[in-house]
Amino acid sequence: MDVPYEISRLIAARILGTALTDDENRRLDEWLQASPEHQETFKRVQNLETVARLLELEQADYGKKMATRFKQTFRLQKFRSVIFRRACISIGIAACFLIFYLCTRKQV
Repeated sequence: MDVPYEISRLIAARILGTALTDDENRRLDEWLQASPEHQETFKRVQNLETVARLLELEQADYGKKMATRFKQTFRLQKFRSVIFRRACISIGIAACFLIFYLCTRKQV
């Protein structure tokens, strides 16, 4: 049996919340109590896992923020496009009425 591999597997399982058998829990607890260095190693790995999870959550939140921002930008562009079209049509109609008015005024 490869002890470092087995211990690392047990540490990972405990940190990730995977169920361990009573024998596996006992072996990991014995290893942790065998040395303060072992406890320090476990704490370091646990802190690394915590940081990794926080980064993962932060990145997931970043993705949601980007999706929301994209939707807002798309809506704003769509809104501007509609306003621009309406303004062009209104100006065109106003120009036609102005030309018609000026042409009929000269004839009278």
